[in-house]
Amino acid sequence: MQEKQQASKNTRNSAMNEETCDILGITAVVINDLKQKRQKDYIFDWDRALQSEGDSGIKLQYLHCRLLSLEKNCGVKIPNDCIPEYLQEEVVGDVVAELASSTG
Repeated sequence: MQEKQQASKNTRNSAMNEETCDILGITAVVINDLKQKRQKDYIFDWDRALQSEGDSGIKLQYLHCRLLSLEKNCGVKIPNDCIPEYLQEEVVGDVVAELASSTG
């Protein structure tokens, strides 16, 4: 993972450390494994697991960090309560119900 991060033009030098690379690498492998179809075997490929684009663990970590940064720097408090009128998409109800059922 460290080699991939060093080769990336988007990686900040200050973010390059062993712990960060370990977290990214573990996330990449877990997400790669979870997104595989359970009905058939797959061949593990490091390049595919460590890709930074598409549906990957690296991209998931990047988006998570980006969202936290936006929340921190936007100056707006994110509400803890859900206001259903703001959620117009049909699928949102299913997603909210699933999240609510999994939070103790």
